[in-house]
Amino acid sequence: GASEDIKLTSATLLLESNTTLRVYYTLTGDKSIDEFTFLVDGEEVKPIQKGDRYYVEIRNIYAKNMDEIHEFTVGGVTLNYGVLSYVNSMDQSSDEASVNVARALYAYWKAAEAFFG
Repeated sequence: GASEDIKLTSATLLLESNTTLRVYYTLTGDKSIDEFTFLVDGEEVKPIQKGDRYYVEIRNIYAKNMDEIHEFTVGGVTLNYGVLSYVNSMDQSSDEASVNVARALYAYWKAAEAFFG
């Protein structure tokens, strides 16, 4: 989908003891952020402002669940995305460090999948 008032700008991972998947949006029209309803996996969430962008996130994604796809919806725009989606996009990067992180995350997920079954 598309919206004249809000645009999906990027997605990032925070790699701590558990993984956080964060999706960023930018206002592109005259509407206030309060005029939008943000849904993550069907549940309403409040976006957090960071600079001129806003984000919603899923915290505490365990290694064995990195293959799960999540649905992010706002203003008629839906993104189906997960940790491995991000890993796949980084694996295509020209930056060697990003490729190495992507491959390490994939190997970590595969090991967790094998361990937990």
